[in-house]
Amino acid sequence: MVGQVSSLKTGVKYKKTPIGKIPVDWEVVRLGDVCDIIGGSTPSTKRKEYWGGHIPFATPTDITSLRGREISITKQSITPEGLSSCGARLLPAGSILLTRRATLGACAINSACAINTKSMATNQGFASLVCSEKAYNWFIFYKMISLKRELQTLGSGSTFKEVSKGNIRSLFLAIPSPPEQKKIAEILTTVDDAIEKTTQIIDKTKELKKGMMQRLLTHGIGHKKIKLLSSTQAVPIINKGEFSKIRTAIPPIYEQKKIGDILSSIDSRIEKESNHKEQLDLLKKGLMLLLLTGKLRVTV
Repeated sequence: MVGQVSSLKTGVKYKKTPIGKIPVDWEVVRLGDVCDIIGGSTPSTKRKEYWGGHIPFATPTDITSLRGREISITKQSITPEGLSSCGARLLPAGSILLTRRATLGACAINSACAINTKSMATNQGFASLVCSEKAYNWFIFYKMISLKRELQTLGSGSTFKEVSKGNIRSLFLAIPSPPEQKKIAEILTTVDDAIEKTTQIIDKTKELKKGMMQRLLTHGIGHKKIKLLSSTQAVPIINKGEFSKIRTAIPPIYEQKKIGDILSSIDSRIEKESNHKEQLDLLKKGLMLLLLTGKLRVTV
């Protein structure tokens, strides 16, 4: 159950810290004090016996191509021998897989950060976080999103900017008690769930339109009776926004204006859901700014 949000204006006081004002009952910690920072490694690709095992092996591409916040499947896998050969550690489920190159930990959907739902190993492009009892993993996940600029500032390198494990370990952040961390994460996760569902609706509706266009402009849907258009009759080509004089067969009930009405209705649905997603994105951005800094509090 998501905690009820209440304003700090009701009496909660702030205190000054090296990273700014925070609620008096929050504390400033180094990331390395509440999370174990774990790097990755890659087994030799020349040894076939190291590859194709049952251990998922994540690379940054697995994360950046991910649709969502959780990862359970990777393109590559390794064997226990491969894992021990390179000194990589098996990350427990619930770890935060943070890429430290290129996008520098831009932890967001379709970006460079995810939480694994099953044990897996990673290559050297990661600085993964295993949270202690003081840190709730989903709270730290969202906290890393808010620290994107700090991570980019810490990045070094000419070809690919990279944040060292030491710099990540030394990163300061303000955190509340674990119960409050969990409530904050629940709120943000609820919004993210709504964003993902809306995105799925948009994607499926676009697929529906694409499939229907060809069907509607030729044989319609579920009708055997057809008529033949003359070569001088025009059929709309929606994706170009113009008409082309072609010879084709369509059902009698599907006059050109009817086809346009159907596709227009689909376009309206896509626009409506896109506007909804934009509003949810703005809501998430605002909530993150307030909740992760303690300017809005949740009841625990």
